[in-house]
Amino acid sequence: MATHTIIINNSTNKTKHLLGLIKEMAKSEKNIEVDPAKNPNRETLEAIKDAEIGNVFRAKDTEDLFMQLNR
Repeated sequence: MATHTIIINNSTNKTKHLLGLIKEMAKSEKNIEVDPAKNPNRETLEAIKDAEIGNVFRAKDTEDLFMQLNR
């Protein structure tokens, strides 16, 4: 069985309808599977980038952590 990947941008009505059609077909066809990509949102990507470059804060304990968060 061959696997094909289709990347669909959900920003237009046509692509939303196409994705809906594929999902409906997947309900009745055993050979079609829909596996949505789990891409992180912008906020998560920024947090990952901050962690990679070391732009984080450190806390000695939970009390210190909450004191820093309440600033």
